[in-house]
Amino acid sequence: MKVPAQSKEQIFLELSSHFGLPGSERFAKILMKLLNEEEAKILLLLPGTAKDIASKTKISKDKAVEILEDLDRRGFIVPSSGEGEETEYALCANAYDGILYYIGWKRVRGEKLSDSDIEILNLMEDFSINEFLPAYADEAEARVLPVNEAIPTGVEVLPYEEVAKIVDNAKVIAVAPCPCRTMRSLGHGERCPYPLLTCMQFDRAAEIFIKRGIGRKLTKEQALKLLRKFHEIGLFSQIAQADHGFEFICNCCPDCCDYMILWKSLGKGGPFKSRFQAVVDKNLCIGCGICEKRCHFGAPEVKDGVSHIDPARCMGCGLCVITCPTEAIKLVPVRGKEHIPEKAGWSLIPPLPSYDELKKQIEAGTVVWEEVSEGSEQS
Repeated sequence: MKVPAQSKEQIFLELSSHFGLPGSERFAKILMKLLNEEEAKILLLLPGTAKDIASKTKISKDKAVEILEDLDRRGFIVPSSGEGEETEYALCANAYDGILYYIGWKRVRGEKLSDSDIEILNLMEDFSINEFLPAYADEAEARVLPVNEAIPTGVEVLPYEEVAKIVDNAKVIAVAPCPCRTMRSLGHGERCPYPLLTCMQFDRAAEIFIKRGIGRKLTKEQALKLLRKFHEIGLFSQIAQADHGFEFICNCCPDCCDYMILWKSLGKGGPFKSRFQAVVDKNLCIGCGICEKRCHFGAPEVKDGVSHIDPARCMGCGLCVITCPTEAIKLVPVRGKEHIPEKAGWSLIPPLPSYDELKKQIEAGTVVWEEVSEGSEQS
């Protein structure tokens, strides 16, 4: 049975659905500006190898390899298994961020962003505010990671909430431009005062970023030094609300971070608190107010010459602790181990169906795609 032809708009709406954003005209519009129809149709056939693509289209295997490698470099897909020509690719679990990493790295290299880049960033911000963040407000799964120097000696720190342990356990480490800051700062004349190169990746994610040329490889010592610097200048760290399988540490500011914007605008969807909370020794506190200025969550308030911490607002990051001139603040554990669930962290590779399963969906009419021919007209 011949599959009815689709309009360009239908193809990209279908692709938006494949990326987990069904019916999103905003994201489809973004994809239309970044991909041509040939690339979009190939993405609709994934997961699969270059051989799979060649067998289902009129594209040669060599051309399919070339297109897939380019889509990987640009952040739309990731290699899920195999090597060389046998590499199987899947859609990136978060192409939303992948697009931003790619543009952000241009700025890291010292390039001036084009008008097209700025347009994409502004479209991404519009999509983020109006669709992406509200849709995921109840599913945010980041957890604040405490600054280890803020925790008193002798207090138990679990391996998956200790920055030094997470870094030490990693085999490969990289740092890349923060996607949130790329979108909300570079799209508006670099209005954010914080550095751009602050998103840290580990192991498989780090390997992918380094291979794509959008991540800078770090030693463990360099990673720890960077994290200390981030905390000193006022960035707080977030990690997946999980106990293993960490691929990212986000180092966040209050005005660019997706989770912070959710928390401030909707009152939900913000990061999970760490297991710790800041407490003040009123005998040591001099009421200088540094903690008030450092806290992004509005937890400390100086009253009658002494800082008071609102437990409801304290996220347990420890930024207030490490700059207290009299060491009057410390982090103490207030939540048990059960606060952190037993599951894996975020991954670039989504649990997508196999090619055979997608083929069944296609034949059932759930997913529609057309044959792609080599040399198709570019959009």
